Order: sequence, then C-alpha cells, then structure tokens
Amino acid sequence: MNYDGTPAETLKHTYNQAFSIYALSSYYEASGDLEALDMAYQLYDLIEGKMRDSLGYLEAFDEEFHEIDNEKLSENGVMASKTMNTLLHVFEAYTELYRVDHNEKVAEKIRWMMDLVAEKIYNPKLHRQEVFFDKNWNTIIDLHSYGHDIETA
Repeated sequence: MNYDGTPAETLKHTYNQAFSIYALSSYYEASGDLEALDMAYQLYDLIEGKMRDSLGYLEAFDEEFHEIDNEKLSENGVMASKTMNTLLHVFEAYTELYRVDHNEKVAEKIRWMMDLVAEKIYNPKLHRQEVFFDKNWNTIIDLHSYGHDIETA
C-alpha cells in the first residue's frame, strides 16, 4: 500500500493465491479457526473460477482478473502462458487444504494435476520437468530447474 491507502501493486499472480491457501489451511489446522478454512475455500474458488482455463492455471492478472503478461516471473525474456512453477504451488496448496479437510472436490483437482504433471510437465526422455509453456502446454524453452525437480519429488 502507498501512504495514502491506495494499492502500490494490483498485479495478481495465481501462485500467490495458492500460497495463501497453504497458509490458511495450516493456520486452520493449528487453530481450529473455521474462518481461516472458509477463506482458503474462497481463494480456491477464485483460482478455479478466474485464474485458469480448460487446460490449466494461468499466471498473472490485472485488478479485474484480465490475463496479463507475466513479466515479473519471466526468465531470460521468456513470456510463458503457463509454468510448472505455478502448477506446482497450486498443487502444494490444494494438497495442504485436502490434508486438513478431506474435501473430495479438492482431491479431484489434485488427481487432475498429477495427471497433468505426468502427461505435460515431466519429460521422461530427459528425466526432468519442463518449465515454461504456451497455452497448450507445449514447452517453449529448453531449461532445467533442479530446485523445482527436488521440490516436486
């Protein structure tokens, strides 16, 4: 926020919403605070309703949830419509939400993401995950992210 209460930044990243779900889910487990769980599900509904297309999770949005370029997360000038990083962090968040609440709709999304990793993200020929993709999950750069491979495992 700026000194006058106006937003200094209005950019919305899907993976940031996911981190909030992760934190709220963990807080709910520790505190039993149902408001935290409700907020986690509100963010879940936001991601599922506004931050994805039929093939997966999109990266960045403006204040009104119009898709915008993901410049802050680009690497070497690569502008990706989808990334393994965002999928990974949504997966982590939904896994934590499922762990604390056992909601079947969340479990379905987790299974869907596992299939997406197996079919589009993991490169069995190179034994690694691909990182940056176009809207249809076609890889757009030859890049290996060892840290993300470890985190996914």
